[in-house]
Amino acid sequence: MQVLGAPSAPTVLGPTGTVSPGRVVLSWRHNPVDSTAQTAARVEVRRVVSALSTELVQVIEVTGAAQTAALTLPVGQYMWTVRTRGMYDGGAAGDSAAWSPAGGGLGSPGQFRVATPPVVGITVPGPVVGTASTQVAWSYSQAEGHAQSSAVVELVELVDGVPSGPVESVSVSGAGASVAMSSRLPHGSAWQVTVTVTSAVRQTATARVVVSVVYPSPPAPVVEAVWDESRGAMSLALANPAPLPVSERVVSLVPDPLLARPQAWDTPGGALSVSGGSGDGWAQAVPVVPSWGCRLSLADPVPVVAGQQAAWSVDVAAAAPPEAEDTLLLWTSDWWVNAEVTKTASEVSTSTAAVSGNNGRIGTSTRPLPGGRTYRLAMLVSCEADCYVDMGAYYMTTAGAYSRSLWPANNRKQLSAGTDRQLIWVDLPITYRAGEDRLQCIAYLRAGGRRLVVHDAVVLDVTGQDTGAPAEPAAPSLAVSASADGSTAVLDGAAVSVSADGATVVVDGAATSADGATAIVDTTAAPVAVPGVDVADHAVVSVEVAWLGPDGTVLAVTSEPAAPGAAPAGGVRAVVAATVPAGAVAARPAVVCQGATLWVRRPLLTTATSPAGLVTEWWDPAGPYAQLGGQSYAVSVSADGTTSVVPNSPPAARNRVSRSVDGGTTWEPLDAEVPLDYATSDPLALSYGETMYRAEAVSADGASAATVVAAVADSQAMWIGGGPAYTTTAPLYGDPAHALDVDLAERDTAYFAGRRLPVELAGTQEARSLSVSATLDDDDMAILDTLAALAVLPGPVVYRDPVGRRMWCSMSGLRLPRDYRGGIWGVSLDLVEVDPDD
Repeated sequence: MQVLGAPSAPTVLGPTGTVSPGRVVLSWRHNPVDSTAQTAARVEVRRVVSALSTELVQVIEVTGAAQTAALTLPVGQYMWTVRTRGMYDGGAAGDSAAWSPAGGGLGSPGQFRVATPPVVGITVPGPVVGTASTQVAWSYSQAEGHAQSSAVVELVELVDGVPSGPVESVSVSGAGASVAMSSRLPHGSAWQVTVTVTSAVRQTATARVVVSVVYPSPPAPVVEAVWDESRGAMSLALANPAPLPVSERVVSLVPDPLLARPQAWDTPGGALSVSGGSGDGWAQAVPVVPSWGCRLSLADPVPVVAGQQAAWSVDVAAAAPPEAEDTLLLWTSDWWVNAEVTKTASEVSTSTAAVSGNNGRIGTSTRPLPGGRTYRLAMLVSCEADCYVDMGAYYMTTAGAYSRSLWPANNRKQLSAGTDRQLIWVDLPITYRAGEDRLQCIAYLRAGGRRLVVHDAVVLDVTGQDTGAPAEPAAPSLAVSASADGSTAVLDGAAVSVSADGATVVVDGAATSADGATAIVDTTAAPVAVPGVDVADHAVVSVEVAWLGPDGTVLAVTSEPAAPGAAPAGGVRAVVAATVPAGAVAARPAVVCQGATLWVRRPLLTTATSPAGLVTEWWDPAGPYAQLGGQSYAVSVSADGTTSVVPNSPPAARNRVSRSVDGGTTWEPLDAEVPLDYATSDPLALSYGETMYRAEAVSADGASAATVVAAVADSQAMWIGGGPAYTTTAPLYGDPAHALDVDLAERDTAYFAGRRLPVELAGTQEARSLSVSATLDDDDMAILDTLAALAVLPGPVVYRDPVGRRMWCSMSGLRLPRDYRGGIWGVSLDLVEVDPDD
């Protein structure tokens, strides 16, 4: 016999504390007194208005044994109660007696808060840390104004990209937003910085950044290498320049090479660009109106010293190279903006400054960009509050339908409050699948962030370039074409024109009229290209150098026209060489063309001392250093977009020197640790041919700057060297002769049953031997004595000869016969190649 009764008050399980807005799940446990299961439940949710007042939000009726209920709640404070019933029907007391007392209510686990999660963004350090320790600072915000109650900062070293030790963890109480970390950050290391904040209502948020540690480099050493025939060695001299004082500034530097615009030259309406080049390194410069001049110049002045010699050259093609690409850089004037939830183009941007909402996305129209290439999506953005932007691409089918998404590594960009015109980018390696042949480049503004302003956007083909640092040459790859009548040009995919009365100028797709009105020009029509003209027949090409004073003014200009027939493919080569005039601190070289389309070989200009390129230095827009003229500079961009570069090279503490006898493919350590302003000789350099030396100046913190030089020797002697460090050398000049024998060691033949001919038996070890002979006279007794000394020294000798060979050998059989009638000495010896001693 079972006695039925109403259950006891249910136990409220959750939620407790604080939850995020949206779907909230309430849960409880049924407490029967008669062991019968729950058959129904009634949940009442109320919003807490004050300590003594609530208002009903929703009543939820649950049928059956389910002990959870879900509803959607906005931000606020809530309490809820739940009553359950089992098999008992209330008897004579009626239905109300079948229900349990209410569980939950004010002051119980049935009270909770709904609040927006906090947002945290790491503001310090940036992508690159240049000191042995770092400060960590962050921004905190919470939509309802709940303050930060605590934070935990963690610093973890990354080894091959994987978190490793040591780990430093610092706790912060209250609203503090910065902390000094004590861990030492070695030069060249990588670290993960993590900040986890807790709000006053116990919600948490975490931000992570990865930083690289790069100390400022010391000044690059000045190296001189000269062959010394008297010693049979290369003489090396290293000089370590002193760091520049802070007052020495570079005249100017382009703030963001990816978004730098070409500059018009002299004539109003003139413009200049470089379109895509072919794989062999040619680039095109096009005057937008035929017969107008154009000038390709470096935006970064090159530091120079008065009185020094400077030289630049450029190769010019006779015509367009085969398979030249028309466009590598596309300015996307037709970006669209819409709401993420609808995924339709409901709101089209009407300005080049596109504004996205809290959960918006911005992207290009569908473009049939070639596959198998890497494109860089870059945007110049600003925001008043913290923003989180995801950058990627949509693969589209041939019919223009969405196929799949591409979200590469590092696609999430975190922007701090107050960001002003910051450059953000992501590289997109595009590989189409079957049925795909086009894409959309997109950027999402994620929830939890705020309004984002997009000032500019660009898609750049960077296939084959270094994707670790998005630095571009100062003369960027841009596309220009013009209408047949020359009245309208298309620059970077946007119309550029000047009306007859000069009242309207159209730049970057935005037309500004005399009354200040603004309109948008449709730039989607295919441009009409300027007919190409062969440079060799019509163009006037020259190299000019503007010499700049400390304040950036032009003190003088040196110019030299091209010489026909001096460059590859029947083109021309222009070379200018001059002495730096007094008062000049920087030079801005340029290529000038008048009257035609110009094709120049990349790099745009080369120096006599640096054939690899005029700007052998680097500048990463992510900062914080530039390497210019062998000195390190701190780079900073001000609010107005101008860039300041201040010398920051530390002094060198020591040098490292290595050599290469195979054109730089492999390097041999010469001196691992040598003092400053060092001089030495190298008896292991080639006696005939080119030996390269790499000298690295190293700071006390481990940062380094290298200088590579090549030295040529043309000795006609055979050299034998041995003893400590091979410094005992003897040349063989007269009638030098040598014979090289090469064989396999342990080579033999053997007969086997059933075979008519023998079988060769050999190992893989090589046997190389030299027979060397020469003639000396009585005046060469010092050389004869040296040879006799080398014959009894332990260890191998090094052999070098006029055909550029260098071999380590075991020396034997030295013979020194003399003809007494003429005082002539015959010299002969045998050498067997061995492994060099280490």
